[in-house]
Amino acid sequence: MKMKKLTAMLLGLLLLFCAVSAGAAEGNAAELPFIEAGPLQGYFTGVSMTAESYPQVCISPYGASSLFESDYREPWYATFSCPEGTVCTEFDAESCHLINTETDTQYMYQLMEDYSYESFLNKCEDESNILLDGSDKIAAYISLKGSKCYLLFGVDEIRKGAKLYTLIYLGGTYRMEDAEKAALLKDAALAEAERLKGNIVCEKKDTFWTDGAYQGVKVASEKIKGMTLAVTMGEAAFHFTDNEITDVIFPTGVDSDSLSFYAVKERGAAVNIKVDVNTYSPVFYNREESEITRTTLNDGNEWGIYVSNIDDNGRPFNAYASRILNQDDPDNPVYLNIQLDPAGGLYWADLDAFVADLNGVLPLVQTEGSTAE
Repeated sequence: MKMKKLTAMLLGLLLLFCAVSAGAAEGNAAELPFIEAGPLQGYFTGVSMTAESYPQVCISPYGASSLFESDYREPWYATFSCPEGTVCTEFDAESCHLINTETDTQYMYQLMEDYSYESFLNKCEDESNILLDGSDKIAAYISLKGSKCYLLFGVDEIRKGAKLYTLIYLGGTYRMEDAEKAALLKDAALAEAERLKGNIVCEKKDTFWTDGAYQGVKVASEKIKGMTLAVTMGEAAFHFTDNEITDVIFPTGVDSDSLSFYAVKERGAAVNIKVDVNTYSPVFYNREESEITRTTLNDGNEWGIYVSNIDDNGRPFNAYASRILNQDDPDNPVYLNIQLDPAGGLYWADLDAFVADLNGVLPLVQTEGSTAE
């Protein structure tokens, strides 16, 4: 009898502990920031993210598919601080774009798997504009015609030949005399070379820098003014014929109305999720009606579904879904598009299996704003 009471007490304590732990985990998730992007101030187009959304540059020489859909490449990353006064306008696994709106100075960083200093410098049209020749693992030149600086940094820690490619654009200089423009470009290039020299940290990481760091993404739509495209970093479950993947998704790319995410069980067992708002629909554009499956999903909206890839047994492994968001212009409607693309070798048993998993993803995707239907 005493043993039964003790067991019941321990079970009660265990249930209490689990409830407290679940509550704490939910609370911690709610305290995480959003990746937020609003209209780029002072410009007709573009969005800019908050400083918390992109606190530092973290990019890989390999694309997201190489990082998460296979284990062929080692997951190397280079990390360094953003230039002072800049905000990020877009990023993916390999590159990012930043801007200082006060000075109209734009930066682009891309990590490249293999690029030689010779090939880089050969693109300079005037050898007198070469500032650094790569002998100290940094090459740089300027372009008066484009008001741009180009730099190339060696990152041999990752692999021999790997380079950080950097482009700087100085807005407002195109009307300057060549001598004045050249001086400004030279100063900007050498300042960036000095800023990054010795400050690029290269390391292997098992997870992407956004994984578990944000509770969602909110981006002001450029296609529908006043609307926000929001995606929650919740759990998504996918059921394939030979595997199941259940994971809290994480963002790998933000570019205005186009967002990319991954659900990863392990490297090689992953699903790429793409969400975008666009006047183009991969389902409805230039398709025969027989290629489109129309169905009402769990959100109550009618969606069109198009399967772009099937295996020899008719099993889908890459599919799109689209629904109309806005028809203010009947000849040019705006669509919400979702693509689910599993890593090679994973298939849904049939279209119904894909639709079931798509219904599980839909609650994570929201459009907020009175102009969205």
